[in-house]
Amino acid sequence: MENHNETIEGLERVPAWLGENLRRERTNHGWTLADVAGRMTRLGAPMTLNTVSKVEGAKGRSVSTTELVAFSRCFGLSIERLLADPALGVETELFELLDRWLELRDQRDLLVEKARFVRADARHLVERIPAAREAMSRFWIDRGVAIEEDADPDELSEWFLTGQGS
Repeated sequence: MENHNETIEGLERVPAWLGENLRRERTNHGWTLADVAGRMTRLGAPMTLNTVSKVEGAKGRSVSTTELVAFSRCFGLSIERLLADPALGVETELFELLDRWLELRDQRDLLVEKARFVRADARHLVERIPAAREAMSRFWIDRGVAIEEDADPDELSEWFLTGQGS
């Protein structure tokens, strides 16, 4: 037979965890208390900025099921994540950031490969049409690159065509 008098470890900390998670998410989004209150109201859980502040407070104001679902939708997070120990949320947030970094690194690698093809096409054009090299020097001047790099446009062209440019 089950013991119904047993308490769940950490349950008393859930309101504070919710408040801390909400505060972290709000600041990560760059939202004010008023922004969250407005979003909650539009989602069907009317709140004032004072109420949002109390939910985020150290003791954490209790929330209704409707408010919990609205917070979940407001921040695009699962209810489980909103109620989780913030220390676990930090790990999740870190993993999301690292996943994003990996994504960007892969995109960078793809862009570098595309840049190599563009450079090769430009090199072939310059090899076939002598006036293209002069046009390339004008390009560096027109785009301000020669001034930014404090470099001779002809040297920039050579630098680009030899594959030394990124």
